[in-house]
Amino acid sequence: MPSEDWEGCIDNVKMIQLDYDGLAVGIMYEDGTSGGILTTENNPEFFQWTDNYLTFTYNLTCEFDGCFKVCIYGGCNCKIAPFQIDLEDPTAVWTETGGGTGDFQYLPTEGYLLFDSKTQGQGKSIQSPNYLCVNWQYYVAFEIGDVTDAFVNFQNGSSISANYSTAGIHSFTFTAQQTYFNFNAIATQANGTLTIVKISIYPLNILTPDAFDYCSQPFQVFTADDFCTNLVTGCNDSDAFGFKFIGSGFQPSVRLQSKLMPNTYTTSGGFEVNSLGERSAKYAEVRTVRNFRIIDTPIYLWDFLSRWIYYDHPKIEGEEFAYEEDNFPDVSYNKFMTKGSASLPMGKKKQNMFKTN
Repeated sequence: MPSEDWEGCIDNVKMIQLDYDGLAVGIMYEDGTSGGILTTENNPEFFQWTDNYLTFTYNLTCEFDGCFKVCIYGGCNCKIAPFQIDLEDPTAVWTETGGGTGDFQYLPTEGYLLFDSKTQGQGKSIQSPNYLCVNWQYYVAFEIGDVTDAFVNFQNGSSISANYSTAGIHSFTFTAQQTYFNFNAIATQANGTLTIVKISIYPLNILTPDAFDYCSQPFQVFTADDFCTNLVTGCNDSDAFGFKFIGSGFQPSVRLQSKLMPNTYTTSGGFEVNSLGERSAKYAEVRTVRNFRIIDTPIYLWDFLSRWIYYDHPKIEGEEFAYEEDNFPDVSYNKFMTKGSASLPMGKKKQNMFKTN
């Protein structure tokens, strides 16, 4: 079960007796929206084995505040994340199967597989380890280097790709019928040769909450403010400061240690009462407001920010906001009077909802 560290982020999740590769941990919003999927294949730095326990550690960024689940998937002993096959010595990693007098060689200096055959029509097949999940869909991309009088195809069960006989990157999709695959190379003339430079395989199955073996109960995550930043840009759609910036492209920016808090809503309205004492709404206004919390910012940056807020609409991470109050707030400075913090109520520009009867 997850616990929270001092930052308010996910600290660790422990699971018992997971002794296979191909494990995935999904960070899921409570509604099932994915916040990201980490795997032992692509993200080994987040996983640590100790006495048959797997500890998973991951610090969420400031965008991930909310209600989350941690979900575990280990559907088969296979690679469930995109991976690139190391073209190691085929006698150590690959199994040579079938074919005639042709041969695959690993060239360590060049870093690729070389197929060659002295006899026309002769070939060789190499079989991969058990990388695949049966019934999963995969996308394969591989690169052929030099090729002369030879072709190669990809086979998984009864599924066989086209024959590829030109240099370059080739790709195709297939549904796995078995856990391994073969590359089959054949010489069309005597002394036919072909090199395979790179092989990459991408699972196309999307991991959803239904696909996971276990999901935790929802838990709340709040990320510490001092680990978040936002880019604040001064817009130039008015004559700010009287400097006639309109159309000049002048948009000074600064990245502040800050955080946009979740949405809140403010409402206001006007009512009228008729001669019978019945009240009806004349107009109503609803605004979405987010507190923009700025942490330990130097005085000169507060000066920069207050002027842009007073004269214009600043952008926060490229989105235009308007300050919701009449007066710029007091800034709470620390004891050295060099940095200060405050919370500014901000609303997206031109986002009023207005209704009249």
